[in-house]
Amino acid sequence: MCPSKPHQGPSLWILPSQGEPNWAKNVSSRGLSTRTVEVVKSEKFTKAGIIPPLLDLNQNRSKLKMYIGHLRDLCQERDPQILQALTPPSSYHRSQHTAWETELHNMTPEQLESELEVCERESAELQEYANCVLQQIADHCPDILEQVVNTLEESC
Repeated sequence: MCPSKPHQGPSLWILPSQGEPNWAKNVSSRGLSTRTVEVVKSEKFTKAGIIPPLLDLNQNRSKLKMYIGHLRDLCQERDPQILQALTPPSSYHRSQHTAWETELHNMTPEQLESELEVCERESAELQEYANCVLQQIADHCPDILEQVVNTLEESC
């Protein structure tokens, strides 16, 4: 059985580009303090910079779940005992609801950072589990592993 290790990867932050957007000038001209404008600008850029990586991670998690599902099905067809010792991570059974992407746009930068950390951790757990499933297949049914490799090569 593969031990579970928490992912300690760095968070991804996109820094603002040069120049001040029109919306920041408009806010500044309304008499708000420079600090308020900086906070608003920071939040805007942080949200814009962190949402695409979140969506990419979510897509990656979905692909990993699908890949794991195919591997598990192959094992079930051959010998259900192959994966008996492995327990999938809880994120494998959790589905992302359709409103999640919309909710991202309403989150604060802190909530987005937290969500990014969760997505990174879950992706790492799913990847580790997929590796463990592949190892079990290699140990018990190398011909299935060859079938998986051939299928992957054909898809590339």
